[in-house]
Amino acid sequence: MMRLEKPDDYVIATGRTESLEYFVSRAFSYFGLDWREHVRIDKDLYRPSDIGISKANPAKAKTVMGWSARTDVDGVIREMCKAAHEMAQQAKIQA
Repeated sequence: MMRLEKPDDYVIATGRTESLEYFVSRAFSYFGLDWREHVRIDKDLYRPSDIGISKANPAKAKTVMGWSARTDVDGVIREMCKAAHEMAQQAKIQA
């Protein structure tokens, strides 16, 4: 993106739609936890503007820049959890 002559907006995404519940479930399971034992859902806190389904289409990034995701959503979750775990370990060591 930085090397393009003309700035523009691009969606960077895996192109696969998953629910927030799927994402949370996978993140908790990375740490051997069942998310339902740690998360409370209060429907009174839902907002009318909350997004029911979030979809991202990276087609423009592929067409213009030849970019495509090298990992899927499960890989993104794994890498995110791995990084969070490593940061927590580093903080524990420094404490």
